[in-house]
Amino acid sequence: MAVTVSGVLLNELVVAIAGNGFSEADLLQMAGPRSFERGAGYVGAVRGLTILESKVTASVRGTDDYIVILTRPENGGVTGACDCPHGQEGFFCKHCVAVGLAFLRAAPEDEGQAEDEGQAGNLVTWLDSLGEDELLELVIDRLVEDAEWRQQLELRAAAARVDVRALIDQLRPMLDPAGFGEYGYVEDGESRRYASRVVAAQGAVDELVAAGRARLAEKLARYAIELVSGPCQYANDPAGVIWNAAAELMDSHLAACLQGDVPLDSLAEFIAGRMLSGDDMPKVDVAAYGAALGAEGESKLRELLMTAADETPTPVTKLALADFLRCAGDTDALVEVMAADLPSTGQGHLKIAEELVRVGRQEEALDWAERGLREADSMPESLADFVVKRYTSLGRLADAVTVRRDAFAAARTQSAYEKLRTAAGQAAAWPEIRPWALDLLRADAEALRPGQQGLRLAGEPVLVDVLISEGETDAAWDAAEGVASEKQWRELADLAAQARPADALAVYLRELKPLRQETGDRAYGRIADLLLRARDCHRRLGTEAEFDSYLRYLRLEQKRKRKLIGILDARKLVPSTSLATGAKLADSGQGLSPLAF
Repeated sequence: MAVTVSGVLLNELVVAIAGNGFSEADLLQMAGPRSFERGAGYVGAVRGLTILESKVTASVRGTDDYIVILTRPENGGVTGACDCPHGQEGFFCKHCVAVGLAFLRAAPEDEGQAEDEGQAGNLVTWLDSLGEDELLELVIDRLVEDAEWRQQLELRAAAARVDVRALIDQLRPMLDPAGFGEYGYVEDGESRRYASRVVAAQGAVDELVAAGRARLAEKLARYAIELVSGPCQYANDPAGVIWNAAAELMDSHLAACLQGDVPLDSLAEFIAGRMLSGDDMPKVDVAAYGAALGAEGESKLRELLMTAADETPTPVTKLALADFLRCAGDTDALVEVMAADLPSTGQGHLKIAEELVRVGRQEEALDWAERGLREADSMPESLADFVVKRYTSLGRLADAVTVRRDAFAAARTQSAYEKLRTAAGQAAAWPEIRPWALDLLRADAEALRPGQQGLRLAGEPVLVDVLISEGETDAAWDAAEGVASEKQWRELADLAAQARPADALAVYLRELKPLRQETGDRAYGRIADLLLRARDCHRRLGTEAEFDSYLRYLRLEQKRKRKLIGILDARKLVPSTSLATGAKLADSGQGLSPLAF
């Protein structure tokens, strides 16, 4: 909802609550680096800085004058609202940052006074001078002009007089997203306006709790949460303001439950419904409801969740029951539920093992993980990691090596090789195991060689990557012949350029050839990088003239690509022989590198 001066400041005079301070770190966290940096440049545009207990208000001059309200919550930090387009989307914008920084740098001694005269400061002084009748007249004028504000005040008024029918009748249209866009959900630019309605609903709930009507407050909060759950799922809410408002509404429901004598059946049904909904609303904190549920309510909730999981065994129902059992501390029941339908991947065994570790049952956790290794269709790397870590901590180094060998044999990746090397090294067995592992990788590389029709299987040999990682560049080069990918050849060329400049040069020129047909910044940048590498190789070989000839003709060939030529000039990739001379040589056919075209 767009922030206007009169309505906001009238509201501040009524509901200001003392809050704690905030820091530049809080502003940076809320805004992000980019908005924070831009906001720092707007500090000088802040006018009318006013501190009203927990609120900081000001205007910021830009393309328009924007009104900013910062709130300092009791638990620290800062939130902000601004009526600029970015702020109306719910983001903590650069104007909020500017006001926050101005506040921190001003640090006035009397927080009840404006730092300087300005738009907001003048209004506060003037409003403070008005009598009750004059203020009431302003409020009434505002009610006529602003239907949104009137609707929210009507809800608060209904809560104050405990008018249940009016509360229900007003909540339904307030929280219906139909009026926010053509397609019946909250669209771009409307998230803050809808969130303000959710906040108003929360305020009505809090009014009822403060009035000692906690049971009614719980019913109203539950009804509002049901209304919000649909819009919350489908809204375009880039800054999460609707989600945050929904979380505050759920906190108010919890507060009502903790203060009132809420029927346990309905409370258990509400919590179960939230846990089983699968929507995008904030997750219900089952542990926080413990005092309101008690042993009897907890039993009812367990029964509801178990029935749902039995009758409709979906991932949502199973997860809800698992979350409840975890919260209740019933690990045995949790393991039983998780073990009822274990996937053949072994991941289910791992999750059970992790749950048992969480409660300190290490031996049982290892038993489940070992069972997973035996029963899984393949060996999951994460499960092998868990078992090996446990074996290592127990000093069972030979067993750890066995697991790593089996894992490498099942999936011969570079990661599996390195983990095998680590485990075998700890057991002083790597010299015996390394030849076996390399033989497997050589067989894999051989399978990638072109067949009788000259076709080559997709993929790249892990052997090359492994030998590179171990510093065996020459061995990796020999293993790469006929099977390595261009990426591997590029890495090998960079590593071997100093010792084997001719071989590296051949790789660079081979990669340059297709790039000369491409356009775009990425291709041009790569061409320049390869030319620099090729030049270094020619210098090591003492064949600078050949590179000069190659570069001259490449530039002539690519002369229509002005951006490429500009990049080459910037990287000092200019032939020592003039282009005019190069053109004459081209006409005569002299000085032509055999690799130029």
